[in-house]
Amino acid sequence: MAEKRASAVYGDELKLIPSSILFDRSQAEDALRLAEKVYSTCLKLFENVKG
Repeated sequence: MAEKRASAVYGDELKLIPSSILFDRSQAEDALRLAEKVYSTCLKLFENVKG
């Protein structure tokens, strides 16, 4: 995911293609789902560390 971060924000600057053309809704939904999973996992970790 990290390798696509710049393209998701800026598009392809060399070819002047906006990110809305490079990525579709399903890719955005997949990224959101993964981010929610990471957030949930981190929250559980912090709760366990906090005790």
